[in-house]
Parts: sequence; structure tokens; C-alpha cells
Amino acid sequence: MMKRTSVLLPAVAEISSVRRMTGSGAELRRTLGTGDAVVIGLGAMLGAGVYAVWSPAAAVAGSWLLLGEILTTLELPHDEPATDRCGTCRRCLDACPTGAIVAPYQLDARKCISYLTIEHRGEIGAELQAQMGDWLYGCDVCQDVCPWNSKAVESLDPALRPRFPSGTLDAREVAEWDEEGYRAALRHSAMKRVKLPQLARNARIVLNNSQGG
Repeated sequence: MMKRTSVLLPAVAEISSVRRMTGSGAELRRTLGTGDAVVIGLGAMLGAGVYAVWSPAAAVAGSWLLLGEILTTLELPHDEPATDRCGTCRRCLDACPTGAIVAPYQLDARKCISYLTIEHRGEIGAELQAQMGDWLYGCDVCQDVCPWNSKAVESLDPALRPRFPSGTLDAREVAEWDEEGYRAALRHSAMKRVKLPQLARNARIVLNNSQGG
């Protein structure tokens, strides 16, 4: 998948042209979740999504989406703040491989496989390594089991299709990448936020788990 800026920025720019069309002189700022706006909280406040038990905001159509934001002083009609839609459901709590969702709406990032494989730079504890299974980059178990995502519509945008034919990477190949192979395979990919040493570490863990280590 391409970097989200390549996909979202043109769309957000087109929408934000309302400022020019209205001639209102309103102030405007575009952001794609990379600025200082607390996107998830704002989304829930504005009715664009809800806080799910597994923590991030899930829109009514599910959480398989990318968020683009336009902050403006232009007076616009708004929706009511979102309400709790999870009820007594605890599928994500029960399914989380590492128990990172310690209670409804509470996530211990130190146990989260997405954090460990993408953001964490050091070594990963042996117990957590075993619980990572075959997750090489990120983890979507909580989203996979969320009932709201059964309503998600599959994107037809080619830029959002998996880059690799199978939708997955072969950990054996990743473990053998050198810097040149890493750059070639992930050129223009958001996956490059994870540097080669971390990907190689993740690949070793996945391979060890596959061998019953």
C-alpha cells in the first residue's frame, strides 16, 4: 500500500477548496493525522466515529479507513457526538494475542503487537515474542473480530490494494534483506517507517515461532 499522504492529500485538498469557493476568508489547515490534532478524540466528538473498546475510533462503517482532517474557522453544521456502540461486547478483549486490551477502552501499548513490531526499537521480551505468532508488521486481530467491521466496504482504489500479491510478506525473505533489498521492496511504502533492523528482528521472531521455538 502506498503512503496515505499520496492517497488522501489530493482528496483533502479538493474538499478544502470550499474556502476559495465561498470566499469567506476562513482560516484552514489540512492534516492527515501527522500533525498535533487529536484525531480520534475529535472524530468521536464530531460524530464521525465512536470510541471502540479496543481504543481507536471506529466509524459506523467500521475502522478499516484512513482519516483526513480539515481544521477551519468556517461555520459549518455538525453532527452530535458519537455514543457508545460496543455495549457488552468483548470480542477484542478476548481475542487480543497478548492481552494488551487490559479493560474496556484501556490499552497497554507495551503489550500491543502493533506497537512492538512497528514502534519499539529494542529487543522484545521472550514471553511477548511467543505471543506474536506470525505477525511480522502490525496486528489487526482487534479489528478483525470487531462486529462493526463486517459492514466495511472494500476499497476499489488500486493505491489501497496490498502491494504484495499474497497480501503478506515472507519472513524468510525479510530476514535475508540487505539495505538495498529493503529499499527496493518497500519503495514509496508506509512500511518504511519500520527500519531494516526492526523488520529483521520481527522476521527472526516469526520464524522462530513457526518452528515451535
